Amino acid sequence: MKILGIESTCDETAAAVIDGEQILSNAIASQIDVHKQFGGVFPEIAAREHLKAILPAIKLALKEAGCIKVGLSELYVESNLSSGVAKSFESSFPKLQQPPIDAIAIANRPGLIGGLMIGAMTARTLAETLNIPLVAVDHVYAHIYGAEPTKMRFPLLALVVSGGHTTIYLLKSHTEHQILGETRDDAVGEAFDKAAKILGLPYPGGPSIAKAASAEVASLGKSLLPMPKLDNPYEFSFSGLKTAFLRRAQELAGGDFRLPSSEIPERLTSEQKSQLANVFQESAVQILLAALQKAAQEFRPEQIIIAGGVSANQRLRERAAELFGDKLLLPEKSLSTDNAVMIARAALYMGLPPTSPRKLTVQPN
Repeated sequence: MKILGIESTCDETAAAVIDGEQILSNAIASQIDVHKQFGGVFPEIAAREHLKAILPAIKLALKEAGCIKVGLSELYVESNLSSGVAKSFESSFPKLQQPPIDAIAIANRPGLIGGLMIGAMTARTLAETLNIPLVAVDHVYAHIYGAEPTKMRFPLLALVVSGGHTTIYLLKSHTEHQILGETRDDAVGEAFDKAAKILGLPYPGGPSIAKAASAEVASLGKSLLPMPKLDNPYEFSFSGLKTAFLRRAQELAGGDFRLPSSEIPERLTSEQKSQLANVFQESAVQILLAALQKAAQEFRPEQIIIAGGVSANQRLRERAAELFGDKLLLPEKSLSTDNAVMIARAALYMGLPPTSPRKLTVQPN
C-alpha cells in the first residue's frame, strides 16, 4: 500500500511516499534560512513559504517514488488555494488510469495555523479528487515513527523532544498510547534557541549550542544549572533553566541581572561561550533523561525511543545510550526533524483510520 504523507506544521514543507516498510521518497523544503534573520519562526512568512512549496514537494515525492511520470508539472497555486489545487489536480490526474497512491496522511495537529490550513486544504482536495482515504495524524506523536517501526517492542516509552514540544508517551501497542507528561511552559528546543541567542549564536539554537559545546571546556562546564522541581516527575519546565542560564551568562560577562542580554555576547570570549554552551547542553540533557529514567524505572518498558528534532543532539544520544543500552531505539538523524515519512508511517501503523475530507479540521498550538 502506497501512502503519501504531508507535513506542514511549522517551518518544513514535506511530502513522502512509503510502500509498507519501504521509503520510496522523502522531499523536504526547509525554511531555516528564511527565518534566521528573525531568530525564530515568523508564522505569517512560514505560511507563505508553505503555499509556495507544498505542491512542488508533493510533485517531487510522487515522481521520486515512481508514482507518476507526467501530469503534475501543471500544478500551480492561486490566491484561492483550494480551487487552485482542485483545478490543477483535475487537469492532471485524469491522464492516469488509476490513482498513483492508495491513501493520504496529513499532519493536522498541533502546529502553526497557517501551515496546518495549507496542508489540510491540499490533502483534502487531493483525497477527494482521487477518491482515496485521508488519515489525520498528530504531528508530535508521529515523531515516534521517525524510528524504524519494525524494530519497536512493546510496551515502550517514547520521549519526543522538538522545537515546540516535549512529551513522554507510554505505548502499549501501535494503537494504544497515553501521555505521561508534557512541558508546562517552553519546550526544550525553544530553550536551546533562547540560550543560543544569549550567546550570540545563530538560529536554530540546537545545532549552534551543540557545536559550541563540542570544544574542550574548563571546570565551569561541569557546574550544571538547577533542576526544576515539579509534582509530576514526568513533566518538564524549561523557563527556569533559561533564567538560570541568563544569570550565569550575565555573571560571567562581568555584570549582574541588569546587564541587557544583547550586550552579553560582545563581553564573552569564545572559550567562555563554549563553557556556557556546555553548561546549558549538559543541564538540558540531564533534565530530559532524569524524567525518562524515572519513567523507565516505574513502567519497565521493553524499549525506549527518543525522537523529534532535539533527538539529533549527539550528547543526548550518547548519554541515553549509556543509561538505556540496547533498549534504546533512535531515528536516523535525517528522520529526527520534521518530515513526512513519519506522518505516513504513523497513519499506516494506526490502521489508517479514515477522516472525511469535508470534515477534516486543524488544531493549532
